[in-house]
Amino acid sequence: MIKHLISALAGLTLSVAAIAAEPVVVQAYPTAKGAKYPTYTVDNAKKRLTFDELGRTLGAVAGDPARGRETPVAVLADSQLKLDDVNNVVGLIGSVGLTNVRYYAFGKGSPMMSEFVPQASRAFGRDKLNEMLNTPRTK
Repeated sequence: MIKHLISALAGLTLSVAAIAAEPVVVQAYPTAKGAKYPTYTVDNAKKRLTFDELGRTLGAVAGDPARGRETPVAVLADSQLKLDDVNNVVGLIGSVGLTNVRYYAFGKGSPMMSEFVPQASRAFGRDKLNEMLNTPRTK
């Protein structure tokens, strides 16, 4: 009974496709020694993907009628990743059209994760740091 009530309430705020879709978990690993770029896995797969392969995989998820653009996606970003690498993933996910995405940072030595909200469109250069610190925050 409670399970049906929760499903009904969830249906009021989410589309049927999003409820039916299983979440996709993307894990981003820092650049390995001797490599030029970070690697990624999707749903704990053994094979690590390149950035282009990740794009094709996520594009297939967004284009799948059974899953669609509202498929829940969790991006687990290793804390050793460069900010540019994180921003690249944010841009990639936006370009394939996935809309229900949450980002988490984790460190290798801890089982804990922290959610973060990337804002690549609000990035600024170091020369603007003093100006940004003196500007009031907006929500």
